[in-house]
Amino acid sequence: MTPPQERSAIGASRAFTLTEMLVAIAVLVIVIVGTSKIFGTASKVTGMAQGNQDVLQEASAIERQLRDDIARLSKEGFFAIHCVAVRNDVNGAVLLNPNLPPDALIRADQLVFFATGVEGTQSFIQGQGNNHKGQSTVSRVYYGPTFQLPRGLAVSPNGTNNVLAHDPDLQATGAITPWWTGNVTMVRTTFRTGGTTDNYSRVGAGVIDGRQPEARQWLLARQCVALLDDDTQANNDNSKTVYLQQTQTARSIFAADNVPPTYGWSREIRNGRVDAAATLTNEIRRWVTFSGVNPRPWFDAAFPIGAGGDQKTVIRAAVYYPRAERAAPSTHRIDQALTNTVISSACSSFTIDWTYEGSDAQRVDANGNITGGVGEMLDHYGNVIDPTPAAPNSGDELGGVIITSDGEQPWFGFNDPARGVFPYSTLPTTGIGPLRAASTIGPLGTFPNNIESESPAGQFNNASVKDYWAVFGYNQTDPLDATGVVDDALGYTPWPTALRITMTLHDPNGTLEAGREVQFLIDLPRKER
Repeated sequence: MTPPQERSAIGASRAFTLTEMLVAIAVLVIVIVGTSKIFGTASKVTGMAQGNQDVLQEASAIERQLRDDIARLSKEGFFAIHCVAVRNDVNGAVLLNPNLPPDALIRADQLVFFATGVEGTQSFIQGQGNNHKGQSTVSRVYYGPTFQLPRGLAVSPNGTNNVLAHDPDLQATGAITPWWTGNVTMVRTTFRTGGTTDNYSRVGAGVIDGRQPEARQWLLARQCVALLDDDTQANNDNSKTVYLQQTQTARSIFAADNVPPTYGWSREIRNGRVDAAATLTNEIRRWVTFSGVNPRPWFDAAFPIGAGGDQKTVIRAAVYYPRAERAAPSTHRIDQALTNTVISSACSSFTIDWTYEGSDAQRVDANGNITGGVGEMLDHYGNVIDPTPAAPNSGDELGGVIITSDGEQPWFGFNDPARGVFPYSTLPTTGIGPLRAASTIGPLGTFPNNIESESPAGQFNNASVKDYWAVFGYNQTDPLDATGVVDDALGYTPWPTALRITMTLHDPNGTLEAGREVQFLIDLPRKER
């Protein structure tokens, strides 16, 4: 039997003192905190990696789609670039992007062109089952930001087979932008599932809060509008709202508030409800080229003067921010159309630059001058123009855009010295150097003023918004009047040879607060002679 003293000593050796317990708890807390930091860091790294992966996958999909569309570029239409730079504090203390300083410029550029290839409509097909009539071979394609109205109401029934969609009244409110703040006047627009009467009639629907989300939640859209027309009625006729009694169409690709009624109007396209329009490329060409100060084309000098302004004025009317939504207001197909065009759910900046290729592939004439520039002037038979008819075959058959290749490739667009981008019109037109915009002989300049311009005063009605236009119309190689004489009033507009797209994308979960900038170059197809 163990003596009491030994039992007491054994019991005492098995116990922890209070100090030991406190030390053990402190060590345990340190281990837990350290472990949690390790797991927290690992979780954050994993989240950032996943966010980067999401952004890169989205960027790759956007690039593939844009390259595919540009590869199908139609020279039977026009090509328009609208560069828009908005100060981060355009709305005062509430910054568009909290991660950037107040004076930072946020880009919301737009691109509009035409693409060939069979394109089907998705937004509103009248029937079900075997309905495949909503297809076209040429489409108007838009890339750029959108405006959103998440507080808009869902469609409501309006009798048999009719619905009323909750849309902005663009005539009352004006053009809505991605940085809009304030109320928006709304209307109810009639969509009928059959017949050709009463389509798009509107009734008042009050006012909603139209404040746009911050830039990190801006939507980027690819809006493809099939060009469909099945009759010869006037373009503002109501028959233009249904194609072959099956597919809902807008009357035109042009906006109503700055184009005469002759061209119809496109509330439904800008409202994001419809992806087809009853205007064909030949009609668009007539409206653009025959509506100006000097509208005569070389093939018809007697054509009457139009009423729509010059080419740039009419073309700009087809470039506007459409509506799109992150989530449709309802499951009805008229509401679901608002989500069809979204290709990025978080794009805080979208920038477009353009350029002409250098002179490596160009010729040198008998006098040592570089010839054969992009968009070189051709006569009616496809021959290069001789600018000195008094001395034929003088070797001075020049023209087009001449950019020598002994300097860095220039990029044109909104003036941005930090990025090395400047307006095309600032290039010198004479002399020898790394950059030249035109030949040195006679009137064979490229007429930059027919391509570039600032927007009309008050377009956005805000001093914190600046923009730049580069509009390329139909006179790509033949700025000639009816007699074959070079005429800059006809709008000589040789098309770009390449685009540079720069985007700041964000992952859906917002892990990458500053987003990730991606950039890619796209060559435009060369025109075959």
